[in-house]
Amino acid sequence: MKKFMALLLSAAMLLSGCGILKSNKGSETAATSGISTKYASKLFDTSYVHKINIKINASDWSDLLKNPTKKTKYKADVTIDGETVDKVSFSTKGNTSLSSIASSDSSDKYSFKINFGKYIDDQTYYGLNKLNLNNIYADATYMKDYISYQISQKAGVDSPLTSFIQVTVNGKAQGLYLALEDVSESFLARTNGGNGELYKPETQQLNNVGNTNSKKNETKQSGMTPPDQNSSSNNQMSPPSGGFKDGDSVKSGNNGNGKMGFGSEDKGASLKYTDDKIDSYSDIFNNAETDSSKKNEKTVIASLKGLSEYLGDTSSTDLDKYVDTSSVIKYFAAHNFVMNYDSYTGSMLHNYYLYEKNGKLSMVPWDYNLAFGAFQGGGGMGGGRPGDNKTQTGTTNNTAKQDQSGITNNTAKQDQSGTTNNTAKQDQSGITNNRAKQTQSGNSQGLNATQIVNYGIDTPLSGAEGSDRPMWSWITSNDKYLQEYHETYNKLLKTYFESGDFEKEVDRVAKMIRPYVEKDTYAEYTVSQFDTAVKTLKSFCTKRAESIRKQLDGTISTDTSKQNESTRVDASDINIQSMGSQGRDKKEQK
Repeated sequence: MKKFMALLLSAAMLLSGCGILKSNKGSETAATSGISTKYASKLFDTSYVHKINIKINASDWSDLLKNPTKKTKYKADVTIDGETVDKVSFSTKGNTSLSSIASSDSSDKYSFKINFGKYIDDQTYYGLNKLNLNNIYADATYMKDYISYQISQKAGVDSPLTSFIQVTVNGKAQGLYLALEDVSESFLARTNGGNGELYKPETQQLNNVGNTNSKKNETKQSGMTPPDQNSSSNNQMSPPSGGFKDGDSVKSGNNGNGKMGFGSEDKGASLKYTDDKIDSYSDIFNNAETDSSKKNEKTVIASLKGLSEYLGDTSSTDLDKYVDTSSVIKYFAAHNFVMNYDSYTGSMLHNYYLYEKNGKLSMVPWDYNLAFGAFQGGGGMGGGRPGDNKTQTGTTNNTAKQDQSGITNNTAKQDQSGTTNNTAKQDQSGITNNRAKQTQSGNSQGLNATQIVNYGIDTPLSGAEGSDRPMWSWITSNDKYLQEYHETYNKLLKTYFESGDFEKEVDRVAKMIRPYVEKDTYAEYTVSQFDTAVKTLKSFCTKRAESIRKQLDGTISTDTSKQNESTRVDASDINIQSMGSQGRDKKEQK
């Protein structure tokens, strides 16, 4: 990061304030160190569908199609909305989606990554150093990621920018994609003036370690990836026969600290403090997005230690020294609204960025194609259900007390054992242990839509205990932070959902992209399925907002295990899988 900022400063001095360089084809590369970067208003203008053509040597393109999982970097020229940038790095990206498309006989619609400055030093696209082109995998709505990031932004979270983009390769249609700002140097320049350090924690088996997206692993090849969920092979992960019982999770490795990530020991991705050794946190530091030093890494460890000490005794430590509490609260409010369990709140321990600045930690959202119940309601890997953990918050009595603001204050009171008692029996919430039971919502696997829509905002974990997710559990450990969390929801509901802005945005985007969906060369879903999926997304989110409002005013408990079925928002008309899911044959989908 220091090197990047020095280059920005020298470029700015050379340009004497003009801030741009002209390439030989008339494209501009921004040399900016401020919050305002030109790419934000150009490529990420969401009012229209952008266009990009990748000009790549025919033999290189053929090699990419034959060996997509190698993630080889090829030289290419890209033309974005009529402006060309020469000699960029072009490669495939992804894990599960990449392996799924690679094993498909009917699609070559891979996700791609473009690095504008790989071969020409300091070259950017109006300040953007890297661009992701997401193939909108397993998403019949075409906008799960887009809407999730919109919700995060509305909640006040620094989130990657997005827009829709039509991709062609050597002039041949590749389909409709989502352009996604890379969370790296440009993101930091736009959101934090280029300051701070970024990491992308991920357990070793999920293997962002060695991914070409990481600074410290640029030259390594990707290794082990999660089972291909679109495959019918024996590698596919599925819930155990008879469904998940309370406290169950996807089989995971363990280093003595409880439930961890998929198939591997937790080496820091849970953000738990274990000791002062840098090697104990390889899931974090081997996935650095910036040029972090040993000093930076020790700062992160000290912050995790401070968080651990706070959770041990909330009166002993000033948490605000170690965690950007306001930012993290906003992150979880948005994250828990969209219900993505292929993440930190699930059993997978990935799909988020850790940001450190001046010793304070915060989180950046990432990868939401399995949001809105897709991961938990069928078609995902599973891993238990929200609310079924033995102790999510270390609380047993979430007493609903309405304060002067009209927002329910569910005060966390810990009993002598420090644990809750979530039995495997059916309780007032109407939740049973049989995940495989056919439900009214049409989900052949997982929980029904009513249960998903009404998940308690104070018990959002799935397949994990609160003690294993310290970056979440501190919020419910203190009345002040819990109240701020609820107030964040109150504002989000008022400004985006109850105002009608959410539905207007979904309708606008659907109308804008529908012609491109119809012409999408490798579309996984028909236009009719797209139309249905969009209606379902609107219904899901409006009902989710209605449930959260009732949770805030005390009508519905914020603890899933304490909810009364009769007070829940009815979502039995929603089929979660109609919004798209993994693990289904494409012929069946169409």
